[in-house]
Amino acid sequence: MSGTDCFHDITTFPDQFYIKSRIKSSIMALYVFLFYHKRK
Repeated sequence: MSGTDCFHDITTFPDQFYIKSRIKSSIMALYVFLFYHKRK
């Protein structure tokens, strides 16, 4: 394993974590929106 491979793994990991957290937060926002929309 070369230094560039290790560096590549380090730089791509936060991207995947960021994308997953963005998807999770958008799903949560959608649930909250639908929940409040139904209560009206």
